[in-house]
Amino acid sequence: NWTFQDITPGGSSGITIAAGQPWITSFTITAPPEALGSENGHATLTMTLDEDSNITYSAILPIEANRTRGLSVRGPDGTAVSTGHGIPDSFAEAWILVENLGNAQETATDIAWDPTSWSNDLTLQDSNGAVTVLTLGPGEKKELHARLPVPASVQLEETVSTTLSICIGTGEEEVCRDIDLTFVANGVAITPDSQRTVPATGLTWTIDA
Repeated sequence: NWTFQDITPGGSSGITIAAGQPWITSFTITAPPEALGSENGHATLTMTLDEDSNITYSAILPIEANRTRGLSVRGPDGTAVSTGHGIPDSFAEAWILVENLGNAQETATDIAWDPTSWSNDLTLQDSNGAVTVLTLGPGEKKELHARLPVPASVQLEETVSTTLSICIGTGEEEVCRDIDLTFVANGVAITPDSQRTVPATGLTWTIDA
């Protein structure tokens, strides 16, 4: 729970305020360590006349946690670059790791990419299929695959490139990150295109040719 502490010198009870004179109160409001940047509320400050408790004055003070916003989009080597290989008349997939660096849930407000000579049919995929709405909790990381159809008519080793941009927030609070994607027509495709794991863990791949 959030805590409220009165730190007014001499306290805020039994005070005397001269006519026409201001009186200043001070207090601190402390948010718990687990508070999210999206949390907000209000505190009600009420003053009551000692001689007549029916005479009161209240003020509502808006309170919100300090929201931080950040986004990371990177490829397998930790940089903003990723490459996908695919067999003609199939798909090429480039591995991407998207991370919410802020302290509140974020939903991507814009996902865009440059068209390629192969097509403009790039999609983002996760383990459940196509991602139409990208939402990340505070500090959450999500593995995605940028999938692009490889035309049947292309020659092996032919490549196309595009820049994928993912944005969160709007207006002055908008944060966007880009990643450069390259897709290669190959005679062999390996699935999955990348795996994140810890040492001494057994891994398997599927090879298509």
